[in-house]
Amino acid sequence: FIQDRRLRTDVLFIRAQSTIRADGFSSAQCRRSVAKEAKVGLCERAGRIPIRPDEQNRLSCRPMKQLILKPGREKSLLRRHPWIFSGAVARIEGGPDTGDTVAVRAAGGEFLAWAAYSPVSQIRARVWSWDEKECIDGDFLRARLRRALDARARLIAAEASDAMRLVHGESDGLPGVIADRYGDVVVLQLLSAGAERWRAELSDGVRELTGSACVFERS
Repeated sequence: FIQDRRLRTDVLFIRAQSTIRADGFSSAQCRRSVAKEAKVGLCERAGRIPIRPDEQNRLSCRPMKQLILKPGREKSLLRRHPWIFSGAVARIEGGPDTGDTVAVRAAGGEFLAWAAYSPVSQIRARVWSWDEKECIDGDFLRARLRRALDARARLIAAEASDAMRLVHGESDGLPGVIADRYGDVVVLQLLSAGAERWRAELSDGVRELTGSACVFERS
């Protein structure tokens, strides 16, 4: 086990040395850092140091894809406007695909929002959340759907009407998502790249949370 660990440490050191040195670390610092990572990795596989659930969640849902704004173009986001137009974008990092979640950052690197990326639209990204700690996944979308339905339930009694708009895009924190109820049928429209990316999760969530007999997706 000790020999295997040393061999793995040396291999990792050779592969990582040049990139870590480029970030300002000395050779000794580099070796100590890689050795620590190798040791932790081996112990995790042996079951000695289990990864905490919160840490696993953080690692699994934090995209490396980023949208960096031009200087001064973060003002509308700071006022909670949920759209990022193409002219405000300085560069894209990480090669996001259509509908992928990207971290939106100011020119100085400050986190601004999580947003859905669209490379062909003039609205280059639409904000999902302003909270850096949130993870954009199925659970996030389901919570937003539930919040929207609860808001309607507080305003309109179920027996008062069986026809209403259940979800209205950005106003419910779900950009590009429209859901209208007509009796036992919910008509769902997914009108943004981000909404399209999460089509299955949104459709399933609407069906389960409304108890409707049918969800008709007409995008």
